[in-house]
Amino acid sequence: QFLTLEVKAAGEEGHGYLEGYGAVKGNVDSYGDVIRDGAFKNLENFVTRGFMGEGHEWKSPIGYIVEANEDQHGLRVKMAFHSTPDAQRVRTIVKERIEAGKFVGLSIGYFTTASSEGQMDGKFVRFLDALETQEVSVVTIPANQAAGVLAAKSGTGVPREEQYESLQGGVSDYLSRIA
Repeated sequence: QFLTLEVKAAGEEGHGYLEGYGAVKGNVDSYGDVIRDGAFKNLENFVTRGFMGEGHEWKSPIGYIVEANEDQHGLRVKMAFHSTPDAQRVRTIVKERIEAGKFVGLSIGYFTTASSEGQMDGKFVRFLDALETQEVSVVTIPANQAAGVLAAKSGTGVPREEQYESLQGGVSDYLSRIA
């Protein structure tokens, strides 16, 4: 359930883009919610009308959704940054943090259209059965701790073997912090 985020520099594809998981299924987030398989109901509309935000700020989108799909891990998105100064400021921060091997979180804003309550791992939880996703934000601390960055691609020319070794180190570091 670990996630990757790819960040391209502004000159490589428009004004820059990122890829990653906005949400992960099957684990309990900090609010006691668990996203179930098939919960993402409006992905076609989300690609057309959804947006990328910073810290769930709905007034000033910093980008738009290029692709969104639900796979075995969660909601995978590709988002393009706008050319605005705020969007490029966030792109720069994300790129610098990724290049330094630091964490960058993603989080979704959504409306719950169907849910149920139950237990998971001995805790009472709310199962999110149907969601209407509105946005994916770059955040400092995501509610779902698995919706974060462990690897980045920024066109640096680093050989794949070195990227893999770096990813293994990042996974080990992350696991030691949550254990």
